[in-house]
Amino acid sequence: MKKFLSILIVAIMLFTMIPTTAFAASATAPKITATADKTTVAVGDTVTVTVKVPANSNLVAFTYFLNYDSSYFQVVSQKTTGVFSYELTDKATAGTFKYIGTTSGVVTDAGTLFTVQFKVLKTGGKITCDIREAYVLSGKNDVDVTSSCASISTK
Repeated sequence: MKKFLSILIVAIMLFTMIPTTAFAASATAPKITATADKTTVAVGDTVTVTVKVPANSNLVAFTYFLNYDSSYFQVVSQKTTGVFSYELTDKATAGTFKYIGTTSGVVTDAGTLFTVQFKVLKTGGKITCDIREAYVLSGKNDVDVTSSCASISTK
């Protein structure tokens, strides 16, 4: 019995020494981007904002906000994709799309999270975005996830 236990302990020790593959951190901090199909729009025009996640982001969970002033922009349509398991809520009166993305694995492919088409009601409005509570699987303890948002001006 002692011999069996000794062999078992040696086998376990050897198994734990086998190198394993880890997910590498992105060369740069992941950035979720919101881009617009038009940068200058007039009253009555529509503009489509597309929110994307980059390749090799190693994101596992995050909360993303796309904010707009509902007195300047009216939501015409929205579309989500299955890059993450998600919850997308639109609080039209508050002018916010809140996207909570989670996954059981790690997202390494680039992809569209969601698109929103807005109708311009009057000039002077802005669309902004920010990311909160982002979690990245990487070799580093602290990785900043940033966001950038389309600059849209009305004329």
